[in-house]
Amino acid sequence: METIRFSYNWNNKLTNKAFSTIRLHNPNKYRRGGRYMIECNGQTRGVAVLQDIRTFTLASLNDFITYLDTGYNVPETVQLLKRMYKNKAVNWEIQKIDFCLLVYEKQAGNEKMNVLFDVEPITQTNETCRNCKHRFSTPLNEYSKKVLQCCEYKKGNNNAGYKTIKVTDKACKLFNKI
Repeated sequence: METIRFSYNWNNKLTNKAFSTIRLHNPNKYRRGGRYMIECNGQTRGVAVLQDIRTFTLASLNDFITYLDTGYNVPETVQLLKRMYKNKAVNWEIQKIDFCLLVYEKQAGNEKMNVLFDVEPITQTNETCRNCKHRFSTPLNEYSKKVLQCCEYKKGNNNAGYKTIKVTDKACKLFNKI
């Protein structure tokens, strides 16, 4: 699962059920229907689905988009973007930008979701996490080839924000066969 990282919660948008983000165009990363781990300052905020995406150039930015996304007008938002991507060789005259609309499917801090994280193992089954659709793999970090096996419903302290599991662990009450 890809991660979308935020250094700041612009316009306090990450606390809403749906939010937007302006990113450099990357059709390999940002895809309609894609699921993303949302992180702000190293804290996992939840899992969101990219509902819609619009691609345009910086010249097409308008106050409607920039105020909703960052809380700032166009010139201030352009300066923010240039600062954010200062270490990348970007030709802002032709660079495409993705305006992404994301909707949380699971949001940290939501009391209903926290109930999902505290799950008990099933006592009378031979099922394991290996066959559960909630299991996913994530890289240990961006520099390592090692991967962690994690469960979408168990909160943990690894870099993905989810509990590291073994595929041989006994299945929990939320087990859902692949």
